[in-house]
Amino acid sequence: VVDPTNLPGLVENNPSIAHELLPILIEQSSLTKQNDANSDEMIITMTTIRNYLAALVDMDTSLHSIEVVNKLSTQLLLPEEFTYRYITNCIRTCENIKDRYQQNRLVRLVCVFLTALICKEIIDIRKIFFEVQAFCIEFSQIRDASTLFRQLKQLETPPSPTSMNDSSLTSTTTTTNCCSTSTQSSSIIGDFQL
Repeated sequence: VVDPTNLPGLVENNPSIAHELLPILIEQSSLTKQNDANSDEMIITMTTIRNYLAALVDMDTSLHSIEVVNKLSTQLLLPEEFTYRYITNCIRTCENIKDRYQQNRLVRLVCVFLTALICKEIIDIRKIFFEVQAFCIEFSQIRDASTLFRQLKQLETPPSPTSMNDSSLTSTTTTTNCCSTSTQSSSIIGDFQL
């Protein structure tokens, strides 16, 4: 039986099973919410799923946890509040790692993850803009962080008056540039795909 306390171990040792299990738990809680008239059971079910998600987003950031959260976010199964909480946890973890090699590797993974979320419009970067910007500045010596910083600046910069007539072209170009850069980064990272 998987409970919130042993979910981090499952994510680290078998992320593919964790990724398959969590959507089932989320779906079951949604079905319970829709089908049950008993509000006490619904509250217990929602509390349980929130405990699983909290355990996932509060665990130590690693390649496997990023993969699971990325898949859940892409499938729009992870509530927005948990996605932002996980991003904040990723940033905090990167800041606290003492080993320079591990820190650089994790920063690169987090940058690729953030780029994917931004490109797929899964997150509204404005909600955590300053945190991500500070993260990029702190790790500006890492190429992926510098690239992410430039992308943030592109998103922050309003379109020029000449391009305002064709705003759809501008947003398409920004998204294309954002995603093409992240594809280059993902090939460097290895297994983590956007």
